[in-house]
Amino acid sequence: MPLFNAWLFLPMKFFGTQLTVARVSVLVWVLMVMAWAASSPHMLFPLAAIVCLMQLHVFQYSHLAMSEMIAVAMVALSIRFLLAALVETMQQTQKIFFAALFVFLSYCVKIQFVYAAALVPFSLLLVRWFRVAPVSAPLLQRAVVLTAVFATVYVLAWYLPNRSFFNQVLAFESEEKVPSTGNLLQTIFSHIRMNLLGPSTRYFMLLAFISFVAGCLHFLRSGDSQFKILFVLSCCWLLLESHRLFFTYFPPRYQVSFFFAAGFNASIVIHALLFSSSRNRMMKGMAILLLLTFALLNGIRYVRQINERQFTVAVANDYMRRATIDSSRVILGSWAPAITWESASRAVPVWKDFLNDKLMMEKFEPAAVITEPGETDSRRAFMSENVNLAVLSDSARAIDVGPWHLLIYWIKEK
Repeated sequence: MPLFNAWLFLPMKFFGTQLTVARVSVLVWVLMVMAWAASSPHMLFPLAAIVCLMQLHVFQYSHLAMSEMIAVAMVALSIRFLLAALVETMQQTQKIFFAALFVFLSYCVKIQFVYAAALVPFSLLLVRWFRVAPVSAPLLQRAVVLTAVFATVYVLAWYLPNRSFFNQVLAFESEEKVPSTGNLLQTIFSHIRMNLLGPSTRYFMLLAFISFVAGCLHFLRSGDSQFKILFVLSCCWLLLESHRLFFTYFPPRYQVSFFFAAGFNASIVIHALLFSSSRNRMMKGMAILLLLTFALLNGIRYVRQINERQFTVAVANDYMRRATIDSSRVILGSWAPAITWESASRAVPVWKDFLNDKLMMEKFEPAAVITEPGETDSRRAFMSENVNLAVLSDSARAIDVGPWHLLIYWIKEK
């Protein structure tokens, strides 16, 4: 994630390596980019803020300094330039260039967004197919070439110089995450039932589906070319996001971009119905009802989140700050980077068969080791090295961070 680290470098250089600095930096960037991306058509951004940015996952992860949010904002900005290229025929190639550039930046932020590379040529192909805007064959060819050029830049500038480590990371990340052909449908239906239609998301997805159906009907009846273009572009994004349903591993942070795309699509439909030149009161009434329902549900979730805050990350960081005597010494474990912000200790994550999993106690001589019970977080990295943390430690502290139970072993001085 070279671009994500580069983006956080300057804020942390000037304001310090603090969790708040990272969170505010990402949040400000997301809001700025979204305000720009949704600046056209008029009043789309306020609607997107209510419908999309306030959705449970999107709202939460916008505040957690996650690379996914910056990548999502880059994709939204790419759609903004695609719209400009299709609505205004002047300087089309330049606008397509920027559309491809921001998609490129999205997977420079996080490689898992590499699928977005298909967005620009795929969108133009569907716009041409549905004949909602003129897309010449040369323009489509230039989009494909620009997409390929940016992908080549990524390969030459980042992948090849770091090929061995890159392949190791990808192999670890993809391990046991692709189901067998026989379990594929079961995996998809399981994600739909448990994640998309789970207790915290089912009403949002229902409203998004109703908005999509209303958008399809409006697409067939309306003569609004700008809406038709935006609707096709957002549907392309949503279709590309749906590939995540094919993987067995689909944690909440991977769901953010899917919910964002669904909310963005709903925002476009509500905007079209609300500001349509048509005098159809039923359409405008439906748009207002959808908007108010989105606002109510998102607002209820927001208030509930505020009232249920436990500050467990802050409590864990404060404990480590008070308990750490020598901040120059290493804290080991996959949880170490999350709860050593205040102590300023050097945090070294550990995962079996991936990172720092050999002779870690001899190499780093840690002051403490943080694990989940049974070392499930590191795939039993310490056990596999015959390291008995209970024997090596002179004390241990149990602490909770959200739903996770952590054990902090303070290692005996030699």
